[in-house]
Amino acid sequence: MHHDRPKYRLRKTFLDRFIEFFTFLTIISAFIVIALHYRDLPELVPAHMDLSGNVDRYDSKDMIWLFPVVGWVIVLGMY
Repeated sequence: MHHDRPKYRLRKTFLDRFIEFFTFLTIISAFIVIALHYRDLPELVPAHMDLSGNVDRYDSKDMIWLFPVVGWVIVLGMY
């Protein structure tokens, strides 16, 4: 049905490659930093603060893994 559509291959510039590399490096670094310091975290960590800076919600320290996982899913979804 859509076999007659043209397929375009865009060339990546140096900036494109640098941004991709930096993104992957940042996400991998987040996993490494969390893994290195995970056992030192308290069981409950601040999860949300109000406008005054007061903590109004705590979550399990396991939730800290959510941030790099979501980042990884977003990056993979772009490819």
